[in-house]
Amino acid sequence: MRDNDAIVRQAFGAATAAKGFDYYRQRRATILGVKADQRELRVDAQVRGRRYQPYQLSLFVEPDYPEGMYGECSCPMATDCKHCAAAAYLWLKRPEAQADPEQLLKLWLQQLEPPIQNSPDELVLYCFALPNTSLGAHIRPVGQRRQANGEFGPPRQLSAEMLASPHNGFAAAERELGQLLLNARAEGAESGREAPLAGKAGRLALTELINSGNCRLDHPDGPALQLSDSRELGFRWHEGERGWRLLPDLGSGRLFWLDGPWYLDAASVGPLVSAIPQRQLGALLAAPPIPANRIDEVALQLFEKIPAAPLPEGMEVKIIDEAEPQPYLTLRSDTTAQGQGPGRTVHLAELAFVYDEVFVQPGATSAEVRIAQDGDLYVVHRDLAAEAQWREQLEPSGLQPLGDGIHFTLPGDSAQERASNWEHWLREGVPALEDQGWSVDPASDFSLEIYTGGDWDARVTAHEDNQWFDFSLGVDLDGQQVNLLPLIVTLLQQWPEPATLLQHLSEQEHVLLPLGNEQWLRAPAQRLGGIVSTLIELYEREALSDGKLEFSWYESLHLDALLNAEGLTWQGETAIRQLAEGLRNFAGLDPVPVPDRFDATLRPYQQQGLDWLQFLRSFGFHGILADDMGLGKTIQTLAHLLIEKQSGRAKGPSLVLAPTSVVGNWRREAERFAPDLKVLVLHGADRREDFAAIADYDLVISSYALIRLDQDAHLNQTYHLLILDEAQYIKNPRSKTAEAIFALNAVHRLALSGTPMENHLAELWSIFHFLMPGFLGSLSRFTRMFRTPIEKDGDKLRAEELRRRIRPFLLRRTKLQVERDLPAKTEIVQYVNLEGPQRDLYETVRVAMDARVKAEIGKKGLKRSQIMLLDALLKLRQTCCDPRLLPMDSAKKVKASAKMDFLSEQIPEMVEEGRRILIFSQFVKMLDLIEAELDRLEIPLVRLTGETRDRDAVVAQFQTGTVPVFLISLKAGGVGLNLTAADTVIHYDPWWNPAAENQATDRAWRIGQDKPVFVYKLIGENTVEEKILALQQKKLQLTSGMYTESEGEFRIDAEELLALLS
Repeated sequence: MRDNDAIVRQAFGAATAAKGFDYYRQRRATILGVKADQRELRVDAQVRGRRYQPYQLSLFVEPDYPEGMYGECSCPMATDCKHCAAAAYLWLKRPEAQADPEQLLKLWLQQLEPPIQNSPDELVLYCFALPNTSLGAHIRPVGQRRQANGEFGPPRQLSAEMLASPHNGFAAAERELGQLLLNARAEGAESGREAPLAGKAGRLALTELINSGNCRLDHPDGPALQLSDSRELGFRWHEGERGWRLLPDLGSGRLFWLDGPWYLDAASVGPLVSAIPQRQLGALLAAPPIPANRIDEVALQLFEKIPAAPLPEGMEVKIIDEAEPQPYLTLRSDTTAQGQGPGRTVHLAELAFVYDEVFVQPGATSAEVRIAQDGDLYVVHRDLAAEAQWREQLEPSGLQPLGDGIHFTLPGDSAQERASNWEHWLREGVPALEDQGWSVDPASDFSLEIYTGGDWDARVTAHEDNQWFDFSLGVDLDGQQVNLLPLIVTLLQQWPEPATLLQHLSEQEHVLLPLGNEQWLRAPAQRLGGIVSTLIELYEREALSDGKLEFSWYESLHLDALLNAEGLTWQGETAIRQLAEGLRNFAGLDPVPVPDRFDATLRPYQQQGLDWLQFLRSFGFHGILADDMGLGKTIQTLAHLLIEKQSGRAKGPSLVLAPTSVVGNWRREAERFAPDLKVLVLHGADRREDFAAIADYDLVISSYALIRLDQDAHLNQTYHLLILDEAQYIKNPRSKTAEAIFALNAVHRLALSGTPMENHLAELWSIFHFLMPGFLGSLSRFTRMFRTPIEKDGDKLRAEELRRRIRPFLLRRTKLQVERDLPAKTEIVQYVNLEGPQRDLYETVRVAMDARVKAEIGKKGLKRSQIMLLDALLKLRQTCCDPRLLPMDSAKKVKASAKMDFLSEQIPEMVEEGRRILIFSQFVKMLDLIEAELDRLEIPLVRLTGETRDRDAVVAQFQTGTVPVFLISLKAGGVGLNLTAADTVIHYDPWWNPAAENQATDRAWRIGQDKPVFVYKLIGENTVEEKILALQQKKLQLTSGMYTESEGEFRIDAEELLALLS
């Protein structure tokens, strides 16, 4: 295949050959037939492309020179396409691709005939063309063969490779021209029918082609191309909608580029000459549009670097001569000043001299400089001697040069020392220089400021969503409030012991404090000490680390003590005072009337959920509706949405993001229960056509799978309500999907999830980060303050504090709490005993994997060996399910499976009794084995996995009673299905996460179920599955600990995983 690959690459180019090989490997090509001509074979073939009908093509191959093959195809490329390459790979692999000896001899004898000469029998023309999208040029060689009547026939496509080859019968002159075209091809260009011209070789090739008399413009019937005299290339400025453009001015014709600029005018070509150097000429031709506000700057660059370039219309050059320089210092701040090192702000005095109001920086030594200022261009003749005399006055003032002749600074080893030196220079050095005739002005970027302080104020600032507030303790500096909390943080960092800090402040009159960004405050120490003492007592130092105190609505009562403190002037706290008073007087949720035309009767707990949703909305809160699956989170949310619409508060659409599998369910539920809501479902390939109409709908429904693709369309909207169904989909806050959702804009946010936390507390943090960013702090702080103490240390106080914080914003009702509305559910752990060969195999695998894992741990340590550990556990679980799941020859010989035997015995009896059965497994291959067994037992079934396309159809078959058994993969069918026709659930294999199993069970045990539900968990006795069951109980302890007053502790570590192998 390697030789064949080289042949195809040489014939069609590397890129086309690679694409063709993919088609060949996918078996898209079919050889239709082979015909022998005088000099070549014609291979007819068809190749399936991306359209419905296959493409028809022919390959033309010389048997002794297959590298010269070419193809003609019915696709838009017409010749030498990837379809031709695919057919070539197939043909070269076939035995008949190597012609039989008789055929080869016949063709060889035919080739002994004198070669066909171009002059009498074939005319080669070279079609010159300019593409519309670049400055390039290319040649397309074509041949016209003389026919029996003496006339030349239709043109056939040739290539430079064909012309240059000594095997194709072209005259020496044509071969030379073909070689010139090959030499002129731009580096990296692919072979093909069009030969691009580039560089000096391109110029030579074009000249020789024109001299041959056979170079035509555009097509074979076009006029013959002629070489003409050179012309002058000019430029002109043009102002358009996108700004100014510098365009070439040829007078007439089009410009193209070989080794320099050329022109094409009618059928004449020739070089263009310019006073501008060629390298700069190429840059000018590639100039982008220039915004109007940048035209002065660009004109100056052209004026300085390319004097021959024209200036924009209206610009003049003014000459300044014999003017006296006036010294001028501009004060600036820079983080990249020469010689100062990275990451350090340096304050600079920037020297300039003013000549007749034109500023000249003295860095250059030239006595003549070109400058653009205020839309005009100047040529300034400098007085270098006078400038040097002025410069000598700077060093005595304390300024030190940085070496570029322009910038000066003051020394200092620390920020404090530098600030002190600059304060002294500004106070004493500047007035002295001004007395000598200097002008000194700070620029807008001069960041050094030293304040003496003013009034003290406490300020509360609401965030845009009015759900969060920033508290700042400020000082009035020149009429502006500056937050004092960063200063307190600095003090606390410098003084680890608060008492020592307070003692120090009591002994000082003033303290120089950094305000940040090179700003300093000269503050009275006693006043500062009183405020610091109060804040130290109320808050941990950690809470001040962001330089501000951030409060949610819920946390705002913590400000009570400061709200009433003496000596503080408060601003902006009115809303917090009102909120605090309202929460103090809060007597419970107010009943909310069910909205008109809501076609459902809410159960009592659902009415309470609606009341809670409206409570959140009225106080500007956001929350998680965490009811168990099947309790009607969707119907409560729809009632909430309808109230918002009918009240007129919904000024725009609301957005629901849900798993793809339940998007249709949302639409159906909305149409059924809230028909007044105008619903738009964004799903399918044509959904983009609806983006412009999003604002016309009340409810927009989309999926997590599409949010990243459609993010721009959603970012253009501010949604009234942003609702996440199955919000655990954003449990990883660093995922691209979660980041896209966090960026969406909404007035209110709501998360729906029966399992907002499945494995660890960071998942709960992620959902609250979506609802109220910052409510639980940063992820690192949350981990430090809550996750680690609760999960690793079993800290009950931290767990209670976290419950207290989230309690108002999380409403959860379990099925047990509302069981009067649900049928009974019976859970049965069905142990099965592995016997005989299956038990022997299990023990063999366990012992072998235990040894391998321990060896790995000995090399890498436990934490770095978890991949092998999990792989070992996987093999043990597969052995418990069915030995055939294991990719081992020894396992394939074991036919016994205890769990499969249980199904074979029980399922027929259950079906005979009229039971409707759901069977879940996390292994799709296990479902294949179960399906084969049930087929053998002639029991009808449907199945749902990640590959199922029409989920609704298979669900309908089961729900309507067409089949009694439904096989479902745990991942594909664990959420989003309503299967109340089922009364039996079988978990064939246990999963680590009990929440995932419970979600699967809840497909049947949910509102609308009118039969008792039996849940069977098949567990291999004395196997790893028993220990998985025990781990499930630990996870349930964690999740229930967040939702209830459970006292249980939770701890899972790698050692426990290792214990599963024992």
